[in-house]
Amino acid sequence: MRKLFPFLAMMVLLVSMVPAHVLAETPMYYYVKTGDYNPLNLRESPSTDAAILVKIPYGARVELLDFYAGSTWANCTYKGYYGYVMTRYLSYDKPYPKPDPGPKPAPQPSGSLFVGFQPAYYSAIVRPSTPAGFVHMRWAPSKDQPIFQDYYAGQPLQVFYANNTWCQVYDPNTHVFGYMMKEFLTYVGPIGFGEGMVGDAQ
Repeated sequence: MRKLFPFLAMMVLLVSMVPAHVLAETPMYYYVKTGDYNPLNLRESPSTDAAILVKIPYGARVELLDFYAGSTWANCTYKGYYGYVMTRYLSYDKPYPKPDPGPKPAPQPSGSLFVGFQPAYYSAIVRPSTPAGFVHMRWAPSKDQPIFQDYYAGQPLQVFYANNTWCQVYDPNTHVFGYMMKEFLTYVGPIGFGEGMVGDAQ
């Protein structure tokens, strides 16, 4: 143990003598994180008027070299390209993947049952007439049609088409389309995503 201590002391001394700029050369990696999931422009110089070298995809990793213009811009490299990006669209942590926009609505069948349906596109929850009750999802908008499944209070659905009485609904958990009476659905909000940040991400 006595022989090991001088060796450790010497190693600590040697590390302390390494110039600070050498220690600072450890690569810094960041990820592209734009509010609207669009790619980020890598430009020739730190200006939105500068030429675009390449568009870096959302979630891609870049190596950051330095900051410019009060940290508004960053000098970085990406797949052999060397340029500048706006730091507001960089994240030290890897962002979540781009969300799945959801399924396309099933085409509306022709026939008298489907008269008056218009695009709706909103999220809703099931609201039975009684708290402990349930609501039928049917294969077509009529009480005479077969029942797919029963839904209880608070279960989420997505509405794609609606008329005055019925809604074409989609269950994101079972990936099934069907029809449910409009009076048993409570509007929650629109389907989709909010507007992204406005800036150099295009």
